[in-house]
Amino acid sequence: MDIYREKLAQAATLLTEQGIDLWLLFVRETGTLNDPSMALLCDLDFTWETAIFISADGQHAVLAGLHDCDGVRASGLFPVVVPYTEGMTAALHEMLAARDPQRIALNYSDSNSAADGITHGMWLRLNTMLADTPYQARLESAESFVSGFRATKTPGELFRMRAALREAEEIFTRTGRFLKAGLSETEVAAFMHSELDRRRLWTSWERDYCPIVKAGTDSLKGHARPNAEQHIAPGKLVNIDFGLRKDDYCTDQQRMWYCRAPGETVAPAEVQRAFDTVAGAIQAAATVLHPGMRGWEVDAIARRFVTDAGYPEYGHALGHTVGRTTHDGGTLLGPRWERYGSTPDGILAAGQVYTLELGVDTPAGYCGLEEEVLITDSGCEFLSPPQMELLYF
Repeated sequence: MDIYREKLAQAATLLTEQGIDLWLLFVRETGTLNDPSMALLCDLDFTWETAIFISADGQHAVLAGLHDCDGVRASGLFPVVVPYTEGMTAALHEMLAARDPQRIALNYSDSNSAADGITHGMWLRLNTMLADTPYQARLESAESFVSGFRATKTPGELFRMRAALREAEEIFTRTGRFLKAGLSETEVAAFMHSELDRRRLWTSWERDYCPIVKAGTDSLKGHARPNAEQHIAPGKLVNIDFGLRKDDYCTDQQRMWYCRAPGETVAPAEVQRAFDTVAGAIQAAATVLHPGMRGWEVDAIARRFVTDAGYPEYGHALGHTVGRTTHDGGTLLGPRWERYGSTPDGILAAGQVYTLELGVDTPAGYCGLEEEVLITDSGCEFLSPPQMELLYF
């Protein structure tokens, strides 16, 4: 509950800073299709059409169906709870008229899925309800607000995220001791799942795809399931992309190992060079990362580091926010490509948490790393120790 109170207070502050009077969430049947922002505000479930008023003055309110209202009151999160039975239009008009907001932020966006919470049907319903009021013309996208709200973590959120990262680091360490030549990718994933089960934790994304294990040169590219036919072999790299969920907060990291061939003490020079390039690019980005930068500017630093080393540029963004979900909305540390829309243009702020991730292909397999960083007032800090040396078994 303290997390919800922190986030509600934070929302009021951010609304004031952006000059927005009201953030309006409009939902129904949240057990079927919920707004991505709801999990940050409460753990309530709504059946009938419901309007959640998040105000810059902190006087948050809920207009909900009669049978949902007792649960809202019991939460203690919203000072004003207004029930309706036959329809909500009249009460919605009264609540808006009493506040008379000049700017009303609504969760729609063509670039940020985490800020695109209102369905088309609910958009049509809301516009019908507001058709003869001045408030219909005052609706605007909440994309900029939601991006900052999701990305900027409260003290309670950071406490949970650090705890989750400690668990993830322990599992990575135990997995490193488990690795050996001959194991299949699915056996590695099963071991990591057993570690999660022992701790009563869950994966950050779909369990069948988490962890993503790449053993050698023939592993499937990208976000693929571990392959039972692909085995760890001497002279090859092992890359693991893994995240866990603890107390509702996610981690997302990648780690690298090299399986030594008989007679080898270290990896071949070309493998070591690839690892140094990947780790160096992450460090280069972290060194310049600070509040006020735009997302694409950070990506450009790492991208240039990789291409200057003679490798092709990686085919994705350098980093994304992480928190309640693995890809937690907000500004993207990515290039200004069409598919990313406006997300790389966002301005970074202290308190936001991002991944820094990239990789290159080598004759021994894919070499990739992923770290999590917290933006501070003067720069950034790694939330757990970054991998700076290639691990061996």
